[in-house]
Amino acid sequence: MKKSKILIVGLIGLLLASCAGLSGPTNNKLSRIEIGMTTAQVIDIMGTPDARYASGNTETWNYDRHWDGARARVTFTDGLVSSFSGVF
Repeated sequence: MKKSKILIVGLIGLLLASCAGLSGPTNNKLSRIEIGMTTAQVIDIMGTPDARYASGNTETWNYDRHWDGARARVTFTDGLVSSFSGVF
């Protein structure tokens, strides 16, 4: 009985610790983005986007993490970052 309680408490602690860190990596990456960066610089930081939308001289890249709902959006105008945002 005592071993099972320790195991359950340990598993709950591990689960909580892993959940707390889920948004960290994407959020830290997004904090490195700056207005005026090139598409290549953003790919170096964020990786390949999950979706790209273009209209005229504007392109928007979406990064989605489906397992926890974290999202980031980077918008380029004439190939340079003009805005970015995230929901974590």
